[in-house]
Amino acid sequence: MLINIIRIIFRFFRNRLINYKLLYKIENYIFNRFQNIKIYKSQKYSNFNYDKHYIISSPNYRIQQELDLKPDKLTLLYLCIPSPWEEEVLIPDVLLNFNIIVFRVTDYFSFSDFFVGEQRKLLNNKIIDFVKCNLNNKPKFVLSYITGSYLDLDTVNIIKNYGIPYISYHLDDRLHYYGKKHQFFHTGPNYLSGVSSLNLTNRYSSIFKYSSHKSRVMFWPEGSCIYEDNNEIIKDIDISFIGAKYGIRAIYINNLIKSGYKIHCYGQGWDNEKISRESMLDIYRRSKINLGFGFVNNSNDQCLKGRDFEVPATGNLYLTSYNDDLSKVYNIGDEVLAYSNYYELEQKIFEILSNIDDYANIANNGKKAVIERHRWAHRINTLFKMI
Repeated sequence: MLINIIRIIFRFFRNRLINYKLLYKIENYIFNRFQNIKIYKSQKYSNFNYDKHYIISSPNYRIQQELDLKPDKLTLLYLCIPSPWEEEVLIPDVLLNFNIIVFRVTDYFSFSDFFVGEQRKLLNNKIIDFVKCNLNNKPKFVLSYITGSYLDLDTVNIIKNYGIPYISYHLDDRLHYYGKKHQFFHTGPNYLSGVSSLNLTNRYSSIFKYSSHKSRVMFWPEGSCIYEDNNEIIKDIDISFIGAKYGIRAIYINNLIKSGYKIHCYGQGWDNEKISRESMLDIYRRSKINLGFGFVNNSNDQCLKGRDFEVPATGNLYLTSYNDDLSKVYNIGDEVLAYSNYYELEQKIFEILSNIDDYANIANNGKKAVIERHRWAHRINTLFKMI
């Protein structure tokens, strides 16, 4: 009731302003935070708000995952916008073991936060046609990294009526489980979760959100691909960080700089905003310490990040903030390093830079972990085994 009153007030004022983008963002931020608090409180004080029968057991991501290599590659259909990491990491790695046929929204439309009206209808028809045209390839399932911003409920049901499971993958469901409300749909994962055959989340605690809405869900972390070793590169960077500048990461890095550490930062908000993928890999290899942060937006909450797998995949030392999900995929201290607060971060940096050769085995173990169990091909193989 309270959240609805707040939204009515925000809409009253924003409809009377020419530039209401800030109010719109505040409204959606409050809505998301309220819904998350509501769900977590219900889980904390009640035993019947989520149904464990909707939670699918995930594999042990800390032990080696065998890939099922078959003469005829298994086929899946993949729906995406796409993002650069999908084009450069996920799709190429999956292709090494499986047949992945990709539908890209940007092949037909310019990028937009969400589609409405005739444009939305046209997009959904194209997705249906794409699936229908590939039925002869006998896909085992459709994997989608597209939310309710683009897809309609009827489209998912039509795909399932072809006898193909529809699997949704979600990376940003901690703060944006519901997403923005626009006309008849929400842009977040919740909108399609109920009709999806399975929902995949990279945050373990989010499985309770889906199961509380009676949606099937499984913990499914990000992955990486295999990178060639390049031992000839000289490590001339003490510390590097690649990622946008915001929240705690900006505070920690500024404090480290004040303490006298030289840190090379790249990404939105830093002096070096844009770098190519090749340059990114070069920086990983040249860095004695690759710094990571798992914090979500400006909150203290954390989740797994793509760099948690990308950096170790290159065979270089990775030091990131500790969170429970990280311990579900790595043997911390043996494959990657983690810190719990700023003081521990600064202490670990001092120890590493003082004895850098002592940490070579950790970097090697991190690369081995990715090769044996954290490739995107491993993640897809898990889904084929389930289907």
